[in-house]
Amino acid sequence: MPSHRSQEEIEDQLPPQIESSQHKKTRGPTFRKDVYKMNDNECIYVSFNKYGQPEDGKLSQFIGTIARNGNIVPIDVDSWKKVLNTTKDRAWGFIKDRFDVSDDRK
Repeated sequence: MPSHRSQEEIEDQLPPQIESSQHKKTRGPTFRKDVYKMNDNECIYVSFNKYGQPEDGKLSQFIGTIARNGNIVPIDVDSWKKVLNTTKDRAWGFIKDRFDVSDDRK
């Protein structure tokens, strides 16, 4: 026998909707302030897995901060191949200042 519930009864059983004025909280950008604030004589050792990927997220997160910084790498270039080698070398030097990574990982 079919149930004859009113529309109001059905809506009362639905989960509450998020009002348009409420926004879902999302994670903001990672800044890696701990890496930027390191002393000049400090360096973070990076180990890599068997696929050549860094095992710790600090390096990739730090590279992300460089990518978002238009003063280090231009953000208006649509391909990494179009970035000048001098710019890439400067970014690599910036990474090497803070991370113990061999040049063969470049």
